[in-house]
Amino acid sequence: KEKPRYQALKFLNQLRGSEVLVEGEGTFVKALASTSENVINVILVNYDAKDRNTELVPITFHNLEPGSYTMNTIYVDGKTISVRNISIPAGGTLQRTIIMPKNMVVAVELKKE
Repeated sequence: KEKPRYQALKFLNQLRGSEVLVEGEGTFVKALASTSENVINVILVNYDAKDRNTELVPITFHNLEPGSYTMNTIYVDGKTISVRNISIPAGGTLQRTIIMPKNMVVAVELKKE
């Protein structure tokens, strides 16, 4: 069975193409993002040395092309949440909230269909 550290390193390998600006990081939650072709990848980390804070993390994608998208949220412990057929109108903004348990790493993949 893959250990969480190994899975977190696999998440980093998903970051390809051009770096994307990330704003709004907090005390515990940090992020990295990239875009390549029709895919945006975001890696979120909720690190709390005192092992106490679960965070509700808002995530917003701006300047998306209109169309249909799929968003996969993959937790380092193996849990995956997929949302398909997300319709983005002209104006191109998508907002979601992700629950980040304490000391968790999450990969978010937003793919234009």
